[in-house]
Amino acid sequence: IILLLVATGVALLSRRLRIPYVTGLVLAGLPITELLSRRIGLNPSLILNLFLPILIFEAGINTDVSRLRSTFKPIALLAGPGAVLSSAIIAIVLKFGLGLSWIPALFVGVMLANTDTVSMIAIFKEIPVPARLSTIVEGETLFNDATALVLFNLILQVYSTGSVTFIEGIQQLVFIFLGGGLVGLVLGYLSIPVFARLDDALSSLLLTVAVALGTFQAGQFLGVSGAVAVVVAGLIFGNLGLSRNTSASSRITLLSFWEYASFTVNTFIFLLIGVEINLVTLWKTLPAILLAVLAYQIGRVLTAYPLLAGVRWIDRPIPLRWQHLLFLGNIKGSLSMALALSLPATLPGREVLIAIVFGSVLVSLVGQGLSLPWVVKRLK
Repeated sequence: IILLLVATGVALLSRRLRIPYVTGLVLAGLPITELLSRRIGLNPSLILNLFLPILIFEAGINTDVSRLRSTFKPIALLAGPGAVLSSAIIAIVLKFGLGLSWIPALFVGVMLANTDTVSMIAIFKEIPVPARLSTIVEGETLFNDATALVLFNLILQVYSTGSVTFIEGIQQLVFIFLGGGLVGLVLGYLSIPVFARLDDALSSLLLTVAVALGTFQAGQFLGVSGAVAVVVAGLIFGNLGLSRNTSASSRITLLSFWEYASFTVNTFIFLLIGVEINLVTLWKTLPAILLAVLAYQIGRVLTAYPLLAGVRWIDRPIPLRWQHLLFLGNIKGSLSMALALSLPATLPGREVLIAIVFGSVLVSLVGQGLSLPWVVKRLK
């Protein structure tokens, strides 16, 4: 109840002060820990098993496949090779800059290569941008969450078993991605005839919730990517299930529910990010946090600009102003923190790694989050 009241206050203040809503939520969450007698905070399994499927499915059903297809090449470059290369660059900088061993450095690399564009999309609702740019931003978010989860689990396996060869790693990546896509295809298509037979909006709504959460769990159970499965199921359901045969009232009810669910989940996540952050611990690890921020910016520069510049050879070129925005918009968020909290308890220096990731997320959300509306306007 307290969090909901705080969120309402932040919504009113952020509009008046003209700051991004999610940044306001994080700042509002910082003092809450001191005011509450009972400990509250982020639960990584709650984020990964409940919040993440809701966010991904909502993005999937609202994504037009024809628009996605027309911008798929830059999205695939950013969310695929871009995310992998960026993770490696961040890991190398932290390995030699902080003297970390390879496994912890790779863990942090994956967590900080992941972008959370909730802030960007919120700004796009206030300041109109070209549809193609908006689709690239949304598409990258849709797929790089899946990439981050797959890479994190691969490093976790290396840490647990002791070794995975390069070829084995590539084979697992392909299997996990393609397997996730197949699970999403099957469950997405199976849900459509069931949806067509339901004649009231509330029953249809229950089905979509079951598809979103069930697809994720089915993917995880089968050892493939649950996130990829939810992305594909959401795209199929949004583009084929919600067809012209669906009544206008059912369509409005479904889309309104999922918009509300996504908004509520994001509200709780960003408030809890503020609650979870301990400013005293962050102050002690500030030099390491600043190096990590520098590392993920270097990783983004060295991957986003070359990859997006190379798009001209395979697709319509990406304007330089858009590239600047895609670089500056690499804000970190909930998944980075959930993965940090999911680090194995036996990992050496776990608490320091969590503090580095949390600090980087805070700097990113406040620094980049507050400057982003100004940057979008300046770039016209």
